[in-house]
Amino acid sequence: MPLVLHHHSGLRDIYSATLTAKTPSIHWRSGAVHSMFYSKTKISFVTLAIKIFSHPSIQNLVYGDAHQSVVARASSTRNPVLENDAIPLIHGIARADDGIKDLAQKSNYTREEHRLRGDVFHEVIQRLVRKEARNGTPASVNQDTTPDIVSPTQRHIINVTRLVTSNCLPNTFTRHLPFYKIKSDLFASFLRGNLNKALIGFFVILRRITTPIVKQPVTATALVFLQLIRHSVTSKEIRLAPELYRDK
Repeated sequence: MPLVLHHHSGLRDIYSATLTAKTPSIHWRSGAVHSMFYSKTKISFVTLAIKIFSHPSIQNLVYGDAHQSVVARASSTRNPVLENDAIPLIHGIARADDGIKDLAQKSNYTREEHRLRGDVFHEVIQRLVRKEARNGTPASVNQDTTPDIVSPTQRHIINVTRLVTSNCLPNTFTRHLPFYKIKSDLFASFLRGNLNKALIGFFVILRRITTPIVKQPVTATALVFLQLIRHSVTSKEIRLAPELYRDK
């Protein structure tokens, strides 16, 4: 299955991995949809699948008023208000601060998730429903029927997830655990420094934008720092940011 790596905070050796089955492949026919391996640290910086600092209006801050007026006139829209464009950035900084504090105070295990086609488990779930009914456990459906969530025609998805920890797995699985462990507070302090470095660079460039017309190198440098901000605390594909990385 194709493997995609999402490097965490721009680091080489810390990343999330996703394997996705192609539709006509033997893996898909066997029931696999995809497998994911990632750190629970992402929970602190992703809300409803929206990653921190991802709001597109933030980049309006790095263009001059003259550029914004031309774009607005060409697209028959209003000029963006810089005060409004700054709000997602300010909220992002606050979210990052809360997320780093939260991360430092808890264990962040590796999470392993396998998504399988529901129709593959059609018969298995039928038996589980019947067994539940025989044991007297209240069931939401009749024991001879199959729940709607596993309709073979609709091919609904079943998630199979577990936390990878040395306490809950047999010894035979320990070889698959991470090669090293980092204390949560230590990793949180690294993330804070990583983010602050990018934010300082971004704000230094913003302070230089004092005229309606901004030179292209200034805007380009600010956009590089903004991309670095977005990669500083979350997991992303580095191939999508060629301006930040070499030899990807």
